[in-house]
Amino acid sequence: MIGALVVALFTIPTTIKELLIAKTLAAPTIDNANFIKRDEQNALEYLADDQERGSALTRSYLGAVVPGRTGRHTYIGDCLWSEPGCPDRAGTSQALFTRQLSTLVSRRFVQQSGVRFVLAGCETTADMRKLLGPLIRSTHDFGCAAVYEVD
Repeated sequence: MIGALVVALFTIPTTIKELLIAKTLAAPTIDNANFIKRDEQNALEYLADDQERGSALTRSYLGAVVPGRTGRHTYIGDCLWSEPGCPDRAGTSQALFTRQLSTLVSRRFVQQSGVRFVLAGCETTADMRKLLGPLIRSTHDFGCAAVYEVD
């Protein structure tokens, strides 16, 4: 009986703490790849179906699902896969999609990344058509998300 109480004393509070942590991690939040919007899902489906070869550039929360959902490489995703330089890659990608880079720097960044597609998710605040301009070969809109094929 005493043994069971001792075990309960140590396991019940820890279990409650772990469940609270899990609830927080699983809650729908912005930039959480577990809860992408329907338009972002449609854009990912387009990338999966498109026969043109090439990798994708997007923000890290979508980049984490690009390989599994589309079979494509991604410039940034989960930092376990996006080395070397994951923090720098994530920061620069974030800056691109939130219009914190100049037009010249944005275009140079996209060209140097070597990607074929730019996937703008629903949280994108930059006008990617204006920002990337002549680099864009084609545009495919999916509501609040878009896929840009670039040179």
